[in-house]
Amino acid sequence: METTKQTFVFWQKTYDDTVKLLNLSKEYFSTRGKQDRMMMPGSARLAYTLVMSNITIKLTSALSWLMVMRAIENGEIDIASVDEDKLHLNKLDEHVFDEERYYGYLPEIMAQISKESTKLYKRVERLEKTMWSNHQAGSDHAKIIEQSDNILAFAPIVHDNEIKSASAEG
Repeated sequence: METTKQTFVFWQKTYDDTVKLLNLSKEYFSTRGKQDRMMMPGSARLAYTLVMSNITIKLTSALSWLMVMRAIENGEIDIASVDEDKLHLNKLDEHVFDEERYYGYLPEIMAQISKESTKLYKRVERLEKTMWSNHQAGSDHAKIIEQSDNILAFAPIVHDNEIKSASAEG
């Protein structure tokens, strides 16, 4: 069925973007990020730690939800047998998205990763909202995934070369 194929392509792209950004952030935090953090005064190190935690929370929440949806699409999980509460994206506190005030203390690459992680989480959040609005409009569990093809318009957000370039410059 064409709709399922298109939806899978979108979710695969979103999944790939999430994994890519998670790997880029891990690479930064485990290498240059350690050096950057050591050069910061105490208050900036606190901001660094807070923003690093928030990036991790946003990306792992998005990836976790996408993995469940991917398993459902691949037939590894029967959606009808799963408690509906377990199918929702973890809702994050607003403070997780209120990081701009710390950007002045942080290296540009870290602020960029933070912004990208917020965009990606919001993209997954929109996907979930559309999926559940279809469900509440009367779609049964098995049809939820097939009816989400109108989300294909979301643009990819991860730009490897821009992030790596900023990392190399900084």
